Amino acid sequence: MAIDPSLRKSIELSKMIEPWKFNEEQVPELRKILEQSYVVASKEKIKAIKDFHIAYSDVVLDARMYEPDAHGKGMIIYFHGGGFVFDSIQSHDDVCRIVANSSGCKVISVGYRLAPEYRFPTAVNDAVNSFLWVYEHSDELGIDRSKIALMGDSSGGNLCGAASLMLRDQGKNLPKVQVMIYPFVGLDQSSFSMREYTKGYRLDRELLLWIAKMYLLRSEDFISPYFSLFASDTFKGIEETIIATGEYDPLRDMGESLADRMIKEGVNVTSFRCLGMVHGFVNFTEFSKPAKDFLKMLSFITGEKLKE
Repeated sequence: MAIDPSLRKSIELSKMIEPWKFNEEQVPELRKILEQSYVVASKEKIKAIKDFHIAYSDVVLDARMYEPDAHGKGMIIYFHGGGFVFDSIQSHDDVCRIVANSSGCKVISVGYRLAPEYRFPTAVNDAVNSFLWVYEHSDELGIDRSKIALMGDSSGGNLCGAASLMLRDQGKNLPKVQVMIYPFVGLDQSSFSMREYTKGYRLDRELLLWIAKMYLLRSEDFISPYFSLFASDTFKGIEETIIATGEYDPLRDMGESLADRMIKEGVNVTSFRCLGMVHGFVNFTEFSKPAKDFLKMLSFITGEKLKE
């Protein structure tokens, strides 16, 4: 299937900024430039939004809760994408509004700490402790602690998988379901999608390598299962998983390979390939109806899973 024509604008815009040409000291400046591109009035109306903080140990994280008109006892914790370096609660505000309205669940968007100021595994620890905070405060949040989902796109999808692995490895409670949208699951250099779509489709090979340089502290972090999810010895015991990939995304094949491996190891997995989509499509719902429909579909399915 051809690339959705409405996404061609996003592809052209991505060619104007090449983050890998920036050094570490310029990252704050680059964040401001990228953030300005998201400053638009949301067209997705929602009943209520509340900004608050998630605190654990000596850490305080920004968070935002979205409450749709009709909702059950389920909760979706959302981790935004941005390569562990960029984006924020605000950049994914419209995304979380759509997720809340389409799922019929409350949604909490987490402002986890970003690299290079905070390197691996800081973001993973923030994701784990955000889930534990929501689990422990379920009564005051008005939710059922057995009906919590983790959801995220790109690096946020990576954090879903990494947090689930860490929670399992530490013998702690797991969310009911995790939803990984075009997730980063490991540094892939040889798959078909990486070779075919690594240049000119919004996510270039140079950017992936630069992100790893910004995010990781030591070379051995490359093979940590909390970064390269494929490095995990096993996925047994992991909760039900939904993985969505984009047809023209270099990360596509690794995401689908992860789904295949998890299924073979006994995890209940639903995998979607979103045709015509490029990396980052959930951020383009304002001008791409197919992208919005895919996000609404994934959110609805997640909401239904949390009702079971």
